[in-house]
Amino acid sequence: MASFAPFTDDQPFEEKVKCLADEELLDIWAQSQQIESIVPGRMSSLSISRDYERAIINELSLRSSRGLQINC
Repeated sequence: MASFAPFTDDQPFEEKVKCLADEELLDIWAQSQQIESIVPGRMSSLSISRDYERAIINELSLRSSRGLQINC
C-alpha cells in the first residue's frame, strides 16, 4: 500500500489528487469505501467515498486521455 504525508486542510482534495500517483489514488478510494461500509448508519449524511471517487475518477480520466505524467 502506498504511503504519503497527511493532507493539510488548506487545499481542496481535487487539487491534491494531481500530485498523487495512480496507486495512491486507488488506495485512497479503497480506504474511503471501507470506512463508509463500516459506519453506514452512523454517518448517513456524509458521502466521503462518493466525493473522493468523483475526484479520483476525474483525475485518472484526465491523465489517461492526455497521457499525463505526475510532475509535482
